[in-house]
Amino acid sequence: MLRDTGALAEVERMIEDRLRTALLALDAAPFPDHVRVPLRTLARSSYRNS
Repeated sequence: MLRDTGALAEVERMIEDRLRTALLALDAAPFPDHVRVPLRTLARSSYRNS
């Protein structure tokens, strides 16, 4: 039912959009690399587990 209505694809698109937004925000934030890199890894890991 979720696939038939397109809900699954929409939720997956929303998750990808939010990941992209989060990564762009991290790139723009004034964090040193030793902070930014683990946060990017965490964001990507969370995405893969969704």
